[in-house]
Amino acid sequence: MIVEDEALVAIVLRDVLSEAGYHVLDLTTRHAEALEVARACKPDLALVNIRLAGRDDGIELAVQLKALDIPVVFISGQVSRARSAATVAVASMPKPYDADEMALAVAYLLARLKGPTSLPRPDKLEVFAEDLELAPAA
Repeated sequence: MIVEDEALVAIVLRDVLSEAGYHVLDLTTRHAEALEVARACKPDLALVNIRLAGRDDGIELAVQLKALDIPVVFISGQVSRARSAATVAVASMPKPYDADEMALAVAYLLARLKGPTSLPRPDKLEVFAEDLELAPAA
């Protein structure tokens, strides 16, 4: 799931992740629509920009997604705000990032959510919990 209000960034990211074999849900730009999609589809991972359209706040969205057991990765240039909200996200990839590097980050995080992995952590990816094993509760 991608929650990003910069259309070109979202489209490129969606295309790269789709080409990498991931099923990407409809792109969303606002808090309410993202929450609606998340409740309906329960994505494995949400890539969330912090500053969204209409002054929506991605950190507030992350709090609600975490309550739904949906792991969040902040995709934002607001590095200090992302770090200050580390308790509601599993990681952060600061802008600007390369879409291919984001695909590697998604692969790494999805593997880590399932348990230990031998995949290398992309350099720009900041993982907030080094003991990341957050498989959703059954």
